Amino acid sequence: YDDDASMYNRFVSCAVDITDGYVRNGLLTVTRSSRDIDNNKRRSFLYNIPIPQNNMGATMMMSPPTEIPSNIKSRTPSPSGNKIAILLEEGGGDASSSSNKKKIIEIWSNQGQSLQKRIVLPPTLHGKVCANMNEYGSIQWNKQETALVYCAERQPVKSTSFFDTNSEEKGEGRKVVKGGQYTLGIGIGENWGEKYTQTVLLDLYCLDVTTGNA
Repeated sequence: YDDDASMYNRFVSCAVDITDGYVRNGLLTVTRSSRDIDNNKRRSFLYNIPIPQNNMGATMMMSPPTEIPSNIKSRTPSPSGNKIAILLEEGGGDASSSSNKKKIIEIWSNQGQSLQKRIVLPPTLHGKVCANMNEYGSIQWNKQETALVYCAERQPVKSTSFFDTNSEEKGEGRKVVKGGQYTLGIGIGENWGEKYTQTVLLDLYCLDVTTGNA
């Protein structure tokens, strides 16, 4: 049994996903993730691979990979490579839902060496930020590197009973719809089964990295 378990562990550990990759300033940066069987989670690693130029490959060495913390959801370099936008989720503990955590975007300048600005996204603005680099929804820079555009879940409206006299207080800053508890698109959403048990509406947002306004 020990041999079988060891073989299975090695087999599953070989299943590596490349979730992100780009070339900036002579470096190929790749994000790879693999499954950790012992801890039942996925671990992501950042690779910075120098690209040989002018027959200098023999003198260039690849640095060892760096593990990416689980609260970092995406890293997006600017077109020039001088800035990097990092999306983080903080607070609430590891077992908490993503909707209960603070969404933060950090802007790193000087080729990712200096923290220029830290922007906490208002919780009433939207829900979870889409950060899947393999599909539609990743964070993108504008050409001037002054703004970011990203996709996030639309904040659902609050629905209450027709007979609720304190509906405005329960809204917590969101729109309140009386009698919408059992209305499709307001109080309840579509269920497509299996992995798609909950559907949400998405919106595009533009964030000014200088002022922090979205």
